[in-house]
Amino acid sequence: MSKRSRRSRRNNRTKKQKVSVPKSGFKQDIKIEQDYICPVCGQRGSDSSMDIHHCKNRVSGGSNNRENLVAVHKTCHKKIHLKYGNKFFDPRTMDL
Repeated sequence: MSKRSRRSRRNNRTKKQKVSVPKSGFKQDIKIEQDYICPVCGQRGSDSSMDIHHCKNRVSGGSNNRENLVAVHKTCHKKIHLKYGNKFFDPRTMDL
């Protein structure tokens, strides 16, 4: 295969879309606003023990706006997705 045909094949590949992700400082701000308390279990966490959960999942049209983001423990985050999958779930207003 010539260099030219390899180059054209490479250029024809579909490029992945860039997904905007909040910066880590933004994530930490959310945790601080919640005083590191998980709304699912009510327990205090640490920076490393908490994830940021999208209430309305990005694949369903959710955004990275603060209103759509909440800090939860990593284990609580897994439980949310095991029970609800990619469906809407806001642990601030709904029970797990």
